[in-house]
Amino acid sequence: NNITKVGCDYIYNMLIESQYVNGICLKTNFLKNEGVIKIFSSVISKNSHIICLDISETKIDEKAMKFISENVKKSVIFQKLILANNNFKKAGTFIQKLLSQESNLKYLSLAYCEIDNQFNLIFDGLKKNKSIKTIDISGNNIPMKHDLLKLLTNILNDNHYLTQLIMDDCNIDDIGMNFINKGLENNHTLKTLSLNNNYLTLKAIPGLSNAIEKSKIIKKINR
Repeated sequence: NNITKVGCDYIYNMLIESQYVNGICLKTNFLKNEGVIKIFSSVISKNSHIICLDISETKIDEKAMKFISENVKKSVIFQKLILANNNFKKAGTFIQKLLSQESNLKYLSLAYCEIDNQFNLIFDGLKKNKSIKTIDISGNNIPMKHDLLKLLTNILNDNHYLTQLIMDDCNIDDIGMNFINKGLENNHTLKTLSLNNNYLTLKAIPGLSNAIEKSKIIKKINR
């Protein structure tokens, strides 16, 4: 709808006054940082009933992420945040903060956000997270480096809250899958793992099958 930061002022007022709206989708608009900060200010206000916010593809970057990470815990009801298709290639520190702190956030999408070189920060935050059930990091190339993949193994070992992990189109190969399998063996909370459009071959299947058998909780694997 070509909504800009000017339109966000009106949406802000509507959300502040409404007692009934609990979700809003503003994706593919030109909100930019100023507009998103305005909208998120309404989400964290004392009178807000917003549970879900979709601001994917709204031309935002690390400035908006900084504001979100510093304020998300102010809401006691906000649970679902969709940030896909934005530019967060310099927002790693703020994403780490968002993930590390206590909040009620249960669903987070960072799909296709150009965070390729910041996964050490993101994985560190995710390891500490105690609220998120579903995270989507699809479309961001995870470097297949030993130290980084070991962090991913540790997440699957130590995070007892995550139930759905979506890593489609993340550049994962058989070596990366071996690290994931090691983590899955000791994971007893993850129910769905999505790995569509990666570089896996049949060589990764025996390890995955063994990991699923040991986990005893995984219900669905997409590849």
